[in-house]
Amino acid sequence: MGMKRFVYLLLTVCLCATACKKEESGLYDSPAQASDYEAEIKAYIAKHDIKDVERDPSGIYYKIINPGTGQDAEVIGPDDIPTINFTLTSLDGEKVLNSSNGIPTNFNGRPLKDHIAGWQLGLRKIKKGGIIWLFIPPQYAFGDAGISGLVPANTALFSELKLIDF
Repeated sequence: MGMKRFVYLLLTVCLCATACKKEESGLYDSPAQASDYEAEIKAYIAKHDIKDVERDPSGIYYKIINPGTGQDAEVIGPDDIPTINFTLTSLDGEKVLNSSNGIPTNFNGRPLKDHIAGWQLGLRKIKKGGIIWLFIPPQYAFGDAGISGLVPANTALFSELKLIDF
């Protein structure tokens, strides 16, 4: 992928994710909504024979690959700016939708609270240097809006995140 196209995709995700921002008081929808996609997520996990996956009360499934380093108090907060490596893949077609291609990004200084809710939940489960796999129902990703030409509406996602710094 050319650098120009990568920058375009990255900017598109940033703009759309910001448009999907939820207020802190209403960060998460009803966990019952997540159950609509629970079968799809469980099928993906089984198909790929992924072990030791946990379920967050929100309905997001996750696997901590590396918890990272640091003290318990060193967990990213909503106003912190994460620097991450990431990959977003659709569960239905297993197509890579977007990736930082191993290049750390802080999405132009965007704080955690302005990222998709799935990332907000997942990144708080690891510390600096940590890696987490997230299996995200659509309502914790881009919902019924999706991202035109990139993420279809109501798409459950798999995301691998490495928290470089915050």
